[in-house]
Amino acid sequence: MTRGPGARWARRTAHRHPVERHGVGPRVPGRSDERGSGSVLALIIVLVTCVVAYWTVVFAGWVGSIHRARSAADMASLAGAHALQVNGDACSEARRIATSNGAELTDCTPTRGIGEYVVEVTIAMPLTPSLPGAPSKVRETSTAGEVQR
Repeated sequence: MTRGPGARWARRTAHRHPVERHGVGPRVPGRSDERGSGSVLALIIVLVTCVVAYWTVVFAGWVGSIHRARSAADMASLAGAHALQVNGDACSEARRIATSNGAELTDCTPTRGIGEYVVEVTIAMPLTPSLPGAPSKVRETSTAGEVQR
């Protein structure tokens, strides 16, 4: 027989079922079994995290495409306005600059008056990443020139 401070605990737990000794205990009727629920919760958290990361990457790519399109439209309109100022062909210069930036010039409207010149360009650029059902191109418009007051 064991003597000392742990003797009472040892006698009490010695006759129990091995599962009871580790705190799990036997099945109790009417009580739900929650074993494995942590794994399901962890799986759900991982899946939600992956979906959020995917859409974050997609939206970041779209925002980058929009910024590139705006920059290309601004550069094309400035080049067209400069060409118009020196009596050149504004639309061909705007088209050249848009093409060199990976965009397509879809509309060009040069306007010239007494001491005034304005070029309005619209460009289309591929929207990346492309997804089924989503728009495939982004369109941006820019205006440049000088207006006398």
